[in-house]
Amino acid sequence: MPSLAQAMSNPPSTDILEYKRKPDEGGSPIDFVHELTSQMNFIWRLWFSELVLKMPLVKVYSVPFNPAAVGAQTTSEQTVPVTGVRSGDIIYVNKPSHTAGIVLGNARVSASDTVAITFGNVTAAPVDPPEEIYTIIAIRTVA
Repeated sequence: MPSLAQAMSNPPSTDILEYKRKPDEGGSPIDFVHELTSQMNFIWRLWFSELVLKMPLVKVYSVPFNPAAVGAQTTSEQTVPVTGVRSGDIIYVNKPSHTAGIVLGNARVSASDTVAITFGNVTAAPVDPPEEIYTIIAIRTVA
């Protein structure tokens, strides 16, 4: 990719730019192909190409998970295998149903392919959340 100064002094003759994300940057290759018209300013095309390459990768996982019982008035961090997540990913977790007394706290990648979820129990008795299909969203920012 030319620098901005080089691009301004010597714009390319093509009107089609291809953007490809490498497989090692988060799973399957993602190809962004954008046809650009000759009326578009080349600086706009350069800005857009750099923007596309900086877009975060977002993956959604459906994971069966049966959390262990959580003791009365305490928290418990429990891990679930999620193939594809890695350190530094931002994690969001959705428990598909309500379990009285159970709250979800922090979620993080504790190791490659493993998500740790903090469960809290606000009741005076242990609560055992049921096995369910959790939705886990991983966001990987591109440096």
